[in-house]
Amino acid sequence: MSDQDISLIAHLMRRAGFGAPLEELQARAAKGYDATVEELLDPESQPPMERDLMMRYKVDWLSQAG
Repeated sequence: MSDQDISLIAHLMRRAGFGAPLEELQARAAKGYDATVEELLDPESQPPMERDLMMRYKVDWLSQAG
């Protein structure tokens, strides 16, 4: 993993609207660019958001969940 790899992942994360601390950038650079893109585009592979966070930031979530 080079500084260039970390810079590329940092750019991707900024463009995706997330940003990330150095530790996350290093971990994602170790996984590779393609794997990072797949993780960002496939939210099913991400852990579910906790219910209290959903209720806090997505106030109308419960009414939409039906």
